[in-house]
Amino acid sequence: MRILAILILAALAPAVRAEQSRFEWGGVLTYDPTRVIARNGGTLGALMAEFWGPDANGAVRLSGAVVFEANPAPTTANGVIAGYRNVVVSETLQFGSMSLAFDPVLVEANVASSKVGMVAMSDGGFCVDHEHCSSGGIAYPPWGNLGAVLNDSGHLLLDETGPNPKTGDVLGFMVGRTAAMGEFAPTVQTSGFGIIGIDGLALILFSSAGGQLVPSIALPHMRALIGNTQIGRTEVWLFVEGPDLLETVRIEGVIDDLRIDP
Repeated sequence: MRILAILILAALAPAVRAEQSRFEWGGVLTYDPTRVIARNGGTLGALMAEFWGPDANGAVRLSGAVVFEANPAPTTANGVIAGYRNVVVSETLQFGSMSLAFDPVLVEANVASSKVGMVAMSDGGFCVDHEHCSSGGIAYPPWGNLGAVLNDSGHLLLDETGPNPKTGDVLGFMVGRTAAMGEFAPTVQTSGFGIIGIDGLALILFSSAGGQLVPSIALPHMRALIGNTQIGRTEVWLFVEGPDLLETVRIEGVIDDLRIDP
């Protein structure tokens, strides 16, 4: 009876919640305002002006906040990198005049079409997202929502510029990029470009060359970065979609403001 009572109490006890970590960020997107992106000949500059106003001319500020599960078990890992699926709990984005929120339920429902995924190979190699995996001929599992941690002294990065030797650590989050519209809700009816949505977002922190951003491949609580002076390059990848666009538009930028909830 004593053993049965213990089992019943264990079943009734509330599930232990993973610790969550939250950070806010701000950054700058840069783009070619003359780039034609729409079937009607509309330019990227004209689209950005619909959200930021007429002063938008090749560079705009944006910001957001991320809540994720800290210290979860990795979904895939090798000696230098680990990937964590579905760790982003919530994410908001201030896109010009619009306040948007990541929809993890929609992304999971359409995850088979996502271009967000990760492979960690036993030889220490890895790739993250459709473009980087496909360029190496590597099939990747679509995740739709991931965190990744790289902790090593040297690796070979394969990207659109070719194989490049790199050193240092990386901490990043990437979500969305499915065939559905509205990975960040709501979608917006524009005057010149039809319905526009945010297809996906990636936020990436790199250590300075040879510096230590993270002590291991565990996904840390962001408080571990407070006081860290080794953050070097940063990247923002924003993907904009719409049925009247020629293709999904990737706009890149940098993070220049990071605020961490301890």
